Amino acid sequence: PDLFGPTMARMAATGFPLRLFGESARWATAAESHANRFDTARRLSALANDMRFRWSRNWHDAALRRPSAYARLQQSPEIRAEFSVIAETVPDPEPVFIARQLAYTEARGTQHALAVVAYWLDNNLYPRALAATRPRYLPQLTADPFDPDRDLGREPPFQYFVPMRDQAALFAPNEEITPHEIVIVVPDQANFSIRLRDDQFVVYSVGGDGTPQFAREVENTHNAARGRDYLIWPPVLTFVRDDLVQRQ
Repeated sequence: PDLFGPTMARMAATGFPLRLFGESARWATAAESHANRFDTARRLSALANDMRFRWSRNWHDAALRRPSAYARLQQSPEIRAEFSVIAETVPDPEPVFIARQLAYTEARGTQHALAVVAYWLDNNLYPRALAATRPRYLPQLTADPFDPDRDLGREPPFQYFVPMRDQAALFAPNEEITPHEIVIVVPDQANFSIRLRDDQFVVYSVGGDGTPQFAREVENTHNAARGRDYLIWPPVLTFVRDDLVQRQ
């Protein structure tokens, strides 16, 4: 305890010297009920093994719906007190899983969008389906990381369509086919909408709710509200910049 309390207090107060006194008292109290070195090492190893297991699963795996070892530690006051060194110093791994999911979605979706662009440059028209870009522009279609069918062993592709051209079935026989409107939801910013004609194409992921909604409303986050897709192309950032310029 004589070594544990002051050492942890110095770590916790790094950059804030005035906090040292308060931290010293807190860690001195924690030392009285903290697990020994061997139990702490075993707990830390269990956290690492759980993270390795979860890292190997896809986004919709049922195993990931159960609380992680880290979450269980943080949610239990008794376990937090017993392993306060771990609780206070080991960062939450969940943001890393989220960042990986978004990176996979952006990278794979962008590959598909670039294949469509290459097809258009060679043929002066957009393909009828993403599969038409294989194998010349894209060796194979990769699965949408957000699509729950992946958990069934399938490889569901990203969603793709050309506004107006591929939307005739949505209108009555004598009804005029109008540009496709997309409502873009951006955290900490007012929503805005864009309208796309048949000189553009759309590639999108089914997003957090796992169902395609024809990109009528999009939000590029891992936990978007139900009914919102994840837009890959056209790039959301371009429209956000344009909207900010218009608001100035």
